[in-house]
Amino acid sequence: MPTDETKRWMAVKPRIIAAAGDLPIAWPKADFDPDGKAYLAVGRVKAEPQRVTIRTQHRQVWSLMMMLMTPLSDRQPVEVTDEQAGQIAGHFPVDLKLTYEWQAMRVTERPHVSEGFREGAWWQTPIRVRLEHLGT
Repeated sequence: MPTDETKRWMAVKPRIIAAAGDLPIAWPKADFDPDGKAYLAVGRVKAEPQRVTIRTQHRQVWSLMMMLMTPLSDRQPVEVTDEQAGQIAGHFPVDLKLTYEWQAMRVTERPHVSEGFREGAWWQTPIRVRLEHLGT
């Protein structure tokens, strides 16, 4: 039986798959070969849980970090990549509740698409989604 931490990740994962659409996904700790094509790299940052009530209620904040990776060889204008990143971010509206086996994660604020940057042969566009879990 998975732990609550794993269940929270499983609550978020299907939404990432839906947001990626046809893009391949580079999951944390998984082998991945981009083969020179655009893809979505996924990472996460979890803050330590904070106790918010005497009755063991805790709050944990996550930053879901996604990076839209597009090859510079595709010669697309930056507006095309910005639009694609915005479409991915749009799959995570504020107050969206994602659940898996009674563990829930909630999007706490509008996702942020940062300015992209060049790294080697790739244009990288960061997308950050803030999530929180409130429970035991």
